[in-house]
Amino acid sequence: MVAGSVYERSPGAAGRPLGTYHRRMLERTVRYELVTAYREPMLRHMREVDPNGYGLSRHIDGAGARA
Repeated sequence: MVAGSVYERSPGAAGRPLGTYHRRMLERTVRYELVTAYREPMLRHMREVDPNGYGLSRHIDGAGARA
């Protein structure tokens, strides 16, 4: 097989620079706004439903007591 014919879109593409990095502006998305607005009420509700915090992953709510 000829190098570049299978794994590259165009011959020699892997050897060229990737270009400039453009950071995505996640804080400008609707999802970010929703999470920001409803995170605390949702966590409060989950703590009321299960005070031990078993309904949430640790990375979501570090405040909940876990056995």
